[in-house]
This record gives sequence, C-alpha cells and structure tokens, in this order.
Amino acid sequence: MTDCDVVQRLKNITGLGLVHNRGRRLSHHKEVWDWAVTRRANVSALAGEIAPLLLSRRRASLESVFRAEGRPMPAAATLRPGDPESWAWIAGLIEGEGWISPGPTTTSRSPVVGVESTDLDVINRLADLAGAGRVNMLSGIPAQWKPRWRWTVHSRADTWQVLTGILPLLGDRRTERAKYVLSVIGA
Repeated sequence: MTDCDVVQRLKNITGLGLVHNRGRRLSHHKEVWDWAVTRRANVSALAGEIAPLLLSRRRASLESVFRAEGRPMPAAATLRPGDPESWAWIAGLIEGEGWISPGPTTTSRSPVVGVESTDLDVINRLADLAGAGRVNMLSGIPAQWKPRWRWTVHSRADTWQVLTGILPLLGDRRTERAKYVLSVIGA
C-alpha cells in the first residue's frame, strides 16, 4: 500500500514482521510499502488472532495453516453494528479497499464513502455493520473477471455516521480526507 503509516501501524500493533519500502513502479507513482510476517510461529499467532474476523474466502485460505499445526480453526466472531470492534473492522476495510470523497480540489461537494470487492459476503457485512449504504453489483466487468460489488454511502447523515464511527481508527491520509468531508457536510 502507499500509506506507510498504515503499514507501520500493523507492525507496531502486532509487534510482528517487517515493513519494506518497495519503491515506485514508475517515476510518477507513489512509493509502495508492505508488511510481511514470515516466521512460522509468528504467522501462526497472527492467524489465530485474525481468523475470527475473516469471512469465507480468507478463512478458507487459513484453514491449511491450522490443519498443518493440528489446531482447530477459531470460530467466526459475531460483530454487531455500533460495537467498537465493528467500527475497527469497517475502518480497516475502508483503509485498505475504500475511498472517501470529495477531496478539497474537486468541484463536487456530494459526500461518498465506498468500498469495492469481489467478495459479496464482505460487502454485505460492511453494509450491515455500518447500518447505512447500498450494495450494487458493478456492470461492464469482463466475462473472465470475477463479479465485483460496491458499497456506497451518499446521504449526508449516513456519511456523518460512518465517518465519525471510523475517524479515530484511520491512518493519516484518510483521517485528513474524512475531516475534510465532515467539514463540508457539517456546513
């Protein structure tokens, strides 16, 4: 990802892994950062912590880690709208896969918070936990690609609810954007 502060936060919170600067693909691109956890014991510990928060596709990819260790797969967590854990899950998804608009340099002043994914269960959970927004299947996707789903929030009241719920949990860049959008819709 291009937000070093977010990647560094993962390392700091978990106390695991290393952060790497992968440079720029092209001169006009931003620097790319990654966080890698490679030691078997650390991967196992991290998998045990995050498995309950994951949904079907990602849980399935972790099953081999647990099976190789002879451990049972942890039960899926039950997240409820409005709980701090739910806002953290939402913030992480928006941080990694979403967007907040408008930006200060755009002419539009209509608020939008959105996330796209090929995992419908993730998008549906997002809509349920946020208590706002719409879920739509994107059209015009090439036949060889997986279907893509988009969750968006457009109303000022719902945007306010979502952004104030996740604001303390965002990285620097999205915090700045969220504060800007809140100032626009609060006016």
